[in-house]
Amino acid sequence: MIIIRPIMFLMVLLSANVSFPQEKKISISKLAISLWPEYDNSQVLVMYRGSVSGDVQLPAEIRFNILPGTVDPHVASVTLTGAHIHDPFEIKVDDKGTYVSFVLKERNFHLEYYFNPFTPGVNDKVFSYSYKTYYQVSNFSYEVQQPIGAFDFQTTPISFQEYKDEKGITHSQVSAGSLAAGETKNVSVSYFKSSLESSLEKLEKSEKSTDVYTIISTGVLIFLVGLMVYSYFGKSAKKRSKVQRAGAKRKTHAAHKNANEPSEKIVYRSDRRPNFCNNCGGKVEKDAYFCPKCGNSLRQN
Repeated sequence: MIIIRPIMFLMVLLSANVSFPQEKKISISKLAISLWPEYDNSQVLVMYRGSVSGDVQLPAEIRFNILPGTVDPHVASVTLTGAHIHDPFEIKVDDKGTYVSFVLKERNFHLEYYFNPFTPGVNDKVFSYSYKTYYQVSNFSYEVQQPIGAFDFQTTPISFQEYKDEKGITHSQVSAGSLAAGETKNVSVSYFKSSLESSLEKLEKSEKSTDVYTIISTGVLIFLVGLMVYSYFGKSAKKRSKVQRAGAKRKTHAAHKNANEPSEKIVYRSDRRPNFCNNCGGKVEKDAYFCPKCGNSLRQN
């Protein structure tokens, strides 16, 4: 019995369905990688934005391939409202490369960091970026932002679509499609830029210049409008003043003229009217009996 019991116990263990921890299956429904050279500093800003598939059980450990020498990484799970949940993460290196590993608590994720591929003092800027996915990606895209002030901007693969964002900066879409687990996507960028100012610095300077120009233009406009209003009302006042002075002169002249004339003008006085002959119209004396011209008898009238 002592020998049989251990054998029976071993048989029970072998027949039991024993489960061991396994890595959860992860697939990515959308992944967009943005490369923004010299956006807010002299380096290249890299951003991964996307979401895992709906059948992925959360929370889940997830990893993303990044370049060696990563500077200032920012890793977060993103809620539906856009809030970022910052959990601890690790940057690891194995035979497959360098990657960021963290626990994803929401379906959406955001990862960003900087790397510096440029040689100081060189105006011909060239860099390449390579991304190798650990998971299947249904919808993958690469886009590169063109630095403000850059000339002869080119990408490989060639951009198939360009658009401007709300700041007026041009973005070049260079890749779109799906990726199989383990697949790698590369992009190369080249351009000429002599200025050390970042795109944001140029935008801020342009906005300040616009603000100063707007203030000056507004001041000049206000001055011109004020000058026009002053000129208009000034001329109107002068016209009114001339009319008033002319009216005053006319009144004064009329007052002087009326002062030299009688207040009433006599146009007829019956006691001074001479007598006339009713027959010929000749003038006759007041007490005459006959008209001295025609001899007509005046007493009969």
